[in-house]
Amino acid sequence: MNIFFSPRLSAILKILAEKKDYVPTSYLAEQLGVSTRTVFREIQDIDFLLAPFGISLKSKSGYGYKLVASDASIKHFFEVLEASVDIVPWATTEERRNLLMMEILQAKDAIKLMTLASLLSVSEGTISRDLDYIEPRFEHYNIELIRKPGLGIEISGDEENIRKAITDFVHESFIVKSQQGHDSKENLYQYFDEQESGILGLLDRNNLNKVIDVISNSSLKIMNRITEHSFIGLVIHLTVAINRIQSGEAITMDPELFKSLQEDSMYRDAKIIAGDIEDRFKIEFPKAEIGYILMHLRGTRPRYLDESQDIGFVLSNYETLMLVEKLVSNFSKLSHYDFSNDDQLITGLLAHVIPSLNRMRNKLEIRNPLLKEIKETYHELFMLVKESARALNMYDEIIISDDEIGYLTLHFGAAIERLKYKNKPKRLHLGVVCASGIGVSTLLSSKIQSHFPDIYKVVPLSVEEIVHGHIQGIDLLVATLEIESVIPTVFVNPLLKADDLKLIREAIDKIKFETQSPLNRSQQFNYEIIHNIDLTTLDVSKSKLTNLLELSKQCTNSVQLQEKIYDALIKREAHSVVYIAEKRFIMYHASVEGLLEPIVMFLKANQAQPHPDYQNVETGVLMLIPKPAKAEDRVTMSNISKVIIEDDRLHDAIQQED
Repeated sequence: MNIFFSPRLSAILKILAEKKDYVPTSYLAEQLGVSTRTVFREIQDIDFLLAPFGISLKSKSGYGYKLVASDASIKHFFEVLEASVDIVPWATTEERRNLLMMEILQAKDAIKLMTLASLLSVSEGTISRDLDYIEPRFEHYNIELIRKPGLGIEISGDEENIRKAITDFVHESFIVKSQQGHDSKENLYQYFDEQESGILGLLDRNNLNKVIDVISNSSLKIMNRITEHSFIGLVIHLTVAINRIQSGEAITMDPELFKSLQEDSMYRDAKIIAGDIEDRFKIEFPKAEIGYILMHLRGTRPRYLDESQDIGFVLSNYETLMLVEKLVSNFSKLSHYDFSNDDQLITGLLAHVIPSLNRMRNKLEIRNPLLKEIKETYHELFMLVKESARALNMYDEIIISDDEIGYLTLHFGAAIERLKYKNKPKRLHLGVVCASGIGVSTLLSSKIQSHFPDIYKVVPLSVEEIVHGHIQGIDLLVATLEIESVIPTVFVNPLLKADDLKLIREAIDKIKFETQSPLNRSQQFNYEIIHNIDLTTLDVSKSKLTNLLELSKQCTNSVQLQEKIYDALIKREAHSVVYIAEKRFIMYHASVEGLLEPIVMFLKANQAQPHPDYQNVETGVLMLIPKPAKAEDRVTMSNISKVIIEDDRLHDAIQQED
């Protein structure tokens, strides 16, 4: 059962699973080193997560909490918790290196390798290799990366250069990405048309269309000033606000806070937007709603970022982006869909989370008029988003309300609909042309349509239409005569025999494959695996079990993952031992659940008196791959295995540490 728990919640549940009686909240807080309020927030509304295990959480005033279930269920649940792996704050090697560079740039003193390794949940060896990789980036700004044995890593350079490096780094890598704006209101209408069947269908479409029209024609020209994703987020925010006002639901804001917001340079923009909405909808925007519009505008991303932008603003966005990306990572794990590359989702969440955090810090509540419908219609999605947000564990004094979760659910629901639309198989249009004329073409078209129901439309065509290029919208041409065409063509017998049907099916499948999302295609070679290949010493004086344990420890700092790697290797070795006698080469390989990226580590035997397990062993390799593995990783690891077996130069290269 693949259930995801945050590290803190997992720790709480482990304690409860080990105790048969009630456990006081104060005891849980003491064990975790947090407040009782944090414990309460972690275990609030988790029954839906425990239900698949046949477990419920029972609370009793003055006594605390306990898990209620059979002994067998509790035992199984504890094993699942034990097998869980700590979540790391990065998803790819490049992201890890970006985080490492930012940590070093912002550090005031030297940072030990051990600290960085613990922070990023990798080995010190990996950190050392990453430092080699990112060092040229520092040199570009005349910043020296200094490694002090025993003390750690620090940088040396002018403060101005360090600030510029931070600004450029965030600017280029995170805050600004090349984006194309919507060319017109029609494209925005089309976007929401595509979302109509999903969660955004809960929005009042009449109000939404009016909002698009009002904001697009506003004197502020805001469509040209902010990114397309931020503009969509603004449209959703205003549509929900109008719904709230029309329903008579009032929100409030502290007068002193509102007064301070009025001094913000963007307050004028918020007031103009509110005024334009008031004129079109014949409603009155309360001051609090104008304040919330301002907060939302402050979270939008500009289409262009001026280099004079205040460094505090840039860093603030960077930190919030890290928060958003962790939220997306958590949701991806729970939903089993990868949204890490959905720029529209990340940008929309960024625009929403910044004002949301400001609201929560100022203890401002915002009502979500769609909350009831979201909970009823999209209950499972709502609970997944709620658990994803719970796992953030970054703002201990902030409790995210259901109303805020509802807004986040809109963003994730829209992302799911976009994924469905993006991966939807292309419905093809076929054209059919026959030498005998349009009448026979029509008959043949009917036959083809009956054999291929996945074809959207089959259109009979004349030879003249083909010759004159009147074939717009046709994806594939089926012809009974030799004819030249700019589109793919299949030549068939007029009687449409079995071989002809096979040719048509192959052509249809080829076009569908070429036009479908890259997410569904075979993945390419993963060169990161090659770049991260390591070399270590194999102590042949020790037993195989001892060496496998040592190698497992070299792969990660996570004790739980070390145990998983070791167990997988032992299980694999019990099944079959791979030893290439003519090369005196030993191979250790396994698939490991919880492993984030493949590991390839070549082994060079030392000169010690060999243990019986290592008679006639000079070199070897450790190869680990995540379970389940990406297609590109399987292809890459397969090619590495092929080189090991076929290339005689590898043995010498390992011996010479080249």
